[in-house]
Amino acid sequence: MNQDAYKKALGILALSDHSTKMLKEKLRKSGYEQQDVDSAVERLVKEGYVNDKRLFFSYVSYLAEKKHFGAMRINISVREKFYKETVEEYLNEALSEQDFAGNAMEYAEKHKAKGKDYMIRRLKYLGHRTNYIITVINEVFGREETDE
Repeated sequence: MNQDAYKKALGILALSDHSTKMLKEKLRKSGYEQQDVDSAVERLVKEGYVNDKRLFFSYVSYLAEKKHFGAMRINISVREKFYKETVEEYLNEALSEQDFAGNAMEYAEKHKAKGKDYMIRRLKYLGHRTNYIITVINEVFGREETDE
């Protein structure tokens, strides 16, 4: 194994957590050979510096709670950072731990002044399911306004 690839990976991880996918991509872009990249990342996984499961659950929580993403948007976002196998293994469990209705409600209350039409578009963009959007709009703006 090329020690330089390992040291570079440690430097990357010192700045922030990375999935195996993202770490391998950064090392390859830095010019390291695939074999050296694979060896370095495998060693870091064994040493506990890279933990896709921990990072996956943390990332899903961040997207749901801080960015107010719904399940559909999270599904898209995690596929950019994690390998398909990781997503398939952990996605349902990670999503089941989130309070999407509560997160959508929190977002809507915070941005209520922007109006109902804005809120519907924004919650759709954030990837919330239709049933959550209807519930939130009814709660925040009242039922009479949604019966148009």
